[in-house]
Amino acid sequence: MKKTITRNFLLSSSISALLLSNLACGSAPSGTTDEAAGDAGVSGGAPDDPSDRGGADEKPARGGASNAEDPQGDTADEEPSDAPATGGAPEDTSSNGGAAEEPAAGGASNAEGGAGGKAQEGAPAPSIPVGPSVLQSSPDNGAVGIPLDAPLQLLFSQPMNTASVEAALSITDIAPESLTFTWDVEKTEVTVVINGGLDAVEVIDPADLASVVPLVYVAKLEKSAMTESGTPMDQDLSVSFSTVRRVTVNLQPLANLTGSVRSDNTTFPPIWTGDSAVGDAKYIGVSSFDLSQIAPGAFLGSARLKATQSVINGDPTEGMGSSFQVYRTEFDARVWSKVNDDLTKQNYIAAQLVVSDSLNLNVETEVASALAGASAQAQFAFAFGVASDLDGSADNLLHSDVILTVVYEAP
Repeated sequence: MKKTITRNFLLSSSISALLLSNLACGSAPSGTTDEAAGDAGVSGGAPDDPSDRGGADEKPARGGASNAEDPQGDTADEEPSDAPATGGAPEDTSSNGGAAEEPAAGGASNAEGGAGGKAQEGAPAPSIPVGPSVLQSSPDNGAVGIPLDAPLQLLFSQPMNTASVEAALSITDIAPESLTFTWDVEKTEVTVVINGGLDAVEVIDPADLASVVPLVYVAKLEKSAMTESGTPMDQDLSVSFSTVRRVTVNLQPLANLTGSVRSDNTTFPPIWTGDSAVGDAKYIGVSSFDLSQIAPGAFLGSARLKATQSVINGDPTEGMGSSFQVYRTEFDARVWSKVNDDLTKQNYIAAQLVVSDSLNLNVETEVASALAGASAQAQFAFAFGVASDLDGSADNLLHSDVILTVVYEAP
């Protein structure tokens, strides 16, 4: 009995000493007094060794919280459970298959990102209609030398409200009622005809052509022009162009290639037609003109050959009739054989001349052909349709004041 009491006293003294030692060091005891007293493995009051219970050393969880004792014996390297750690970082959604949360379209947050669903997109903004535009115009903006009968043509990018276009279009110095509009089936192309045509600056002396400023027109389409659906143009459209300059030139005959030739190959400076008292020989008159005064690339407006019958001998129409002929010839010298050969082709310009009348003939086609040639000269022959009336007397005409008036349009 005495030994038992002594043993218990010694054990109590050891525990008390251990408690006092821990308190002096500032640390809490690893177990309660009852646990220490009941643990047969304690020697000298040492702290409880966690390895004796088979558990791993405790480590902080990923979220920063302490890891609770693992009853399954898992190591610290295994992933934490789905439950969020108290006081730790936000849950890693990669552990449960959910996509990372992203702001939804329009700025709203996705409330169900953890379930794997995407953010619901916001409604698209309403589209703004695109206004129509003019893809092409004729004339082009800045064009020069536009013919006076040229229309205005516009090609649109969309089908147009035709009434709005016609109301929005104007042309400098052209009355609205002088415009005629024609649309294609798709209503994307309009042709505007200017009734009466455009005007041109008149040039009297070809030498002044370079210094004469052409007349400028401006076609304006206001932005009130709209599509069939009612969308207006974004801005006004202006097309500026200038017309041709109208030049009138009066060409005098070339002296060395003007006169008359008789069937016996005799030539005379004046222009005679008819027959002669000398063997009833026939006269053919010739008049030549230099066309180099007409600007290259000019548009021929008109050409008229004029002459006056100043002297009448005998009665040219009694036997030879009134079938007076004027024709363009290709010869370049007053040689009878060539003139006579051309006459037999009957490529004459006019007939049925009344002798007392003056000549005023349209020779536009002939002048155009001459301009297309290499010599840039126009030559005309005058003759009656028959060679002679065979009465042995002179029946002829003298043609004077011969002139070629050409009106052309230059850029």
